[in-house]
Amino acid sequence: MDIVKACVSCHHPLTAPTLDLGDLPLCNRFTDRNAVTPTHKLSVSDCPSCGLVQAVEVAPVDAIVPRLPWIRYNEPEGHLDKVAQTLMLRSDRNTPKTALGVGPFDEPLLARLQNLGCEVERLNLIGDAAPGVGGVGYPYLETMQARLRPEFIGQATSSLADIVVCRYLIEHSHEPVASLAALTQLLEPNGVLLIEVPDSEKFLRALDYCFLWEEHISYFVERTAKALAAQAGLRVERFHRFEGQLEDALVLILRRGEVEPLGTASPEDREVFKRYRTSFASRREAYRSRVASLAAKGKVALIGMGHQSIMFLSALGLHPYISLFVDDSPQKQGLRVPGTTTAIIPSADIVGRSDISACLLAISPRAEITVRAKLKPLSKKGTEILPIYAGIEGKKRLLEAL
Repeated sequence: MDIVKACVSCHHPLTAPTLDLGDLPLCNRFTDRNAVTPTHKLSVSDCPSCGLVQAVEVAPVDAIVPRLPWIRYNEPEGHLDKVAQTLMLRSDRNTPKTALGVGPFDEPLLARLQNLGCEVERLNLIGDAAPGVGGVGYPYLETMQARLRPEFIGQATSSLADIVVCRYLIEHSHEPVASLAALTQLLEPNGVLLIEVPDSEKFLRALDYCFLWEEHISYFVERTAKALAAQAGLRVERFHRFEGQLEDALVLILRRGEVEPLGTASPEDREVFKRYRTSFASRREAYRSRVASLAAKGKVALIGMGHQSIMFLSALGLHPYISLFVDDSPQKQGLRVPGTTTAIIPSADIVGRSDISACLLAISPRAEITVRAKLKPLSKKGTEILPIYAGIEGKKRLLEAL
């Protein structure tokens, strides 16, 4: 287990109290047998100086490497037309001619830039590590972030670009300042770096604990994302926030130049995480009580077996109350949920049952209409259909905001 002693952004000693989630199963460790799932300690704190919320106890990189080739994640794309146009139509500079992407979530933006006349290139951060680490793994984001360092980038490519794109990778980085330094090496003298990270503000304020994850080191909000850029000697040329129901997307267009440090976090800035940390025990008990009451009426099914549902199940200690784990991905069906000996089944296996009191939805809002349609036979029988996410608005939730 790796223990972080200094802030990954400003390097101030991490002396604030932590939110300790204990030993948790690795969320990507699905298995087809009753094997013991590896566990890791996960604790989170905030920096007393810059206020960045970050993991303090983290699983080693080699432990997180997926053992199954199909484990891949999705990130939002609906805002990328606007982002591409912003990058290409800068009136104060020459029109960019080249763009370079470094990660798996950059492809949709690169395709849009290419359609706008930009020549694009993709950097391979996996390289000789794929496939397999010692024949047992399929390197992904954890390996990419570890190689996003100046020493590796200098050997990986000599290409420079007018635009360098890095979406949804910096929050995974164990050394985000070094990662930004590596990305800066890839820029032409007047080039810009675009980074995109998830905004943690909504789930922190909503006291939602299923968004914590062993693969995320940093939990940015607008202020701490900008502060990280300043630590790397990059000024924010443009900043965009794109609304999401659960998380907003923060897009920063960065350029080398003089920066003004944002100073230390105010007590008001830090109050959000303090409340998040101190509310965990009571919130966990509220969830246990609520799900236990549903289980007393019948079986409870958890729908959508991604890392958020596994964190929801494990961090909140809900295993005794949830009987059925459901996912319509054929690759997951029949596999054991990490941390349990229970196999995942398709939704078709539950819609005809009459003993299910509740279905807990751990799915993206954009998929919810489709899933609710599949579950309609159950809802007609009186089964409650409840999203697990505390921050989702406009509908009945599993647990209303405290």
